[in-house]
Amino acid sequence: MQQWRGLGGGKGRCCPPGRGKVGRLGSTHLRRLSSCQSHPMDHASAPLVVGLTGGIGMGKSTVSRMLEQRNVPVLDADQMVHELYAAGGLAVEPIGAAFPTAVTGGAVDRTALSACVVGNPAALRQLEDIVHPLVKAQRCLGLRRAAEWGAEAVVLDIPLLFETGAEADCDLTVAVSAPPHIQRRRVLSRKGMSPGWLLF
Repeated sequence: MQQWRGLGGGKGRCCPPGRGKVGRLGSTHLRRLSSCQSHPMDHASAPLVVGLTGGIGMGKSTVSRMLEQRNVPVLDADQMVHELYAAGGLAVEPIGAAFPTAVTGGAVDRTALSACVVGNPAALRQLEDIVHPLVKAQRCLGLRRAAEWGAEAVVLDIPLLFETGAEADCDLTVAVSAPPHIQRRRVLSRKGMSPGWLLF
């Protein structure tokens, strides 16, 4: 099932030109974001698209939850990747072909996959070539649905926003950051994570 917090980024543009402006999420934008469900737009109108980015462990999920509490739909790239890696996910077969040891019981084993790509730039690029197009398709679908449903704003929660070219779909971008020691503590507290992930 498609979910708002299961859609995310990828290379290329799927919205009209004129986007990509970098700015700060101030009170004016927050007021507009919080009213997205209260004042439906014409279905042909594109919603305000906010790109939310930052490295692993920086606090993007916390910011996303805060915006969701204001009834702002969030398209979450990380959650989409989790769904792609789960049993039956579209990424399982191609990842299994590229990294046979990374698939167990019909699903991608993130720890095993990490061992395949951490410290191996060529393998990481191969993985990105598999995953990014799948996530891009879901992001584009989510943005179209946001417009059809009359959402006034939508947030793209994408760690690799600029690296994948997804900022082309954004009206403004917001970067979330945290001190290195806090980032390290957060990352290493997660299951299957190792210090190598701090390099991404």
